[in-house]
Amino acid sequence: MSPKHPTPLDQPEPPKSSTPHTAGKTPLMSLKEIRQTLFSLAEEEYKKFSSGLVPDAGPMLGIRLPELRKLAARILKSDWEQFLQENPGEYFEETMLKGFVLARCPLPPEERIQRLRAFLPEIRNWSVCDSVCASVKEAPRHPQAYLPFLRECLASQEEFTLRFGLIMLMDHFLTEEHLPWILEEAASVRHPGYYAKMGAAWVLATCCAKRPEETLHRLQKGGMDEDVRRRAIQKSLESYRVPEDIKQELRQLRETLPKRPSLKVPR
Repeated sequence: MSPKHPTPLDQPEPPKSSTPHTAGKTPLMSLKEIRQTLFSLAEEEYKKFSSGLVPDAGPMLGIRLPELRKLAARILKSDWEQFLQENPGEYFEETMLKGFVLARCPLPPEERIQRLRAFLPEIRNWSVCDSVCASVKEAPRHPQAYLPFLRECLASQEEFTLRFGLIMLMDHFLTEEHLPWILEEAASVRHPGYYAKMGAAWVLATCCAKRPEETLHRLQKGGMDEDVRRRAIQKSLESYRVPEDIKQELRQLRETLPKRPSLKVPR
């Protein structure tokens, strides 16, 4: 009689790790496996399309955001702490992936903010900035923790740190309580960077959709960067949420502004 083949129940159990950050988690996807997955998701045509939209992205693979979010979800079920510590950030998508994991990993607000602060220098384009901002879903539930941090961002001379503060406020705090001071902060932006200017203009246009008359009055008042004011007017005119009577006044305001060259996307 042939010897009995061992069944899974006969096999000894693998030793359990006593490392706190791996307890109860599935085995970590190694950085090599994560990168292999990234390369398998890359699309050359999408890379060409995306590189035109994000000219300052650096090395890019060409991966759609939903796929990156799915991969982030897999990492979050694994040892996300090790990933955050060892992710090389060589490719645009690796930086984006780190931002997604950082935005969603189970941390108290104060610690997440500390890590976001450390992550800010890695943000070098509008796409990572805006996508990560949208992913920090806990922010409106913890205004006492987040608002001082975002005010700190608004005072920065770093273009994407400033934009991060603006877009976070727009995404998560444009409420009746906070809109008046956020409107004034956006109108007060004085930064030479294209993406800082455009971030401020986007906030102002969103304020115009929520508080049309108040925002119109602030745009008419002036005392702000003229590039920001022009772009805010343009974005408000393009919005379906701004009432037509407000748009008419914005058109009249635009006609009174001194002529100047259009703001160009940096290449």
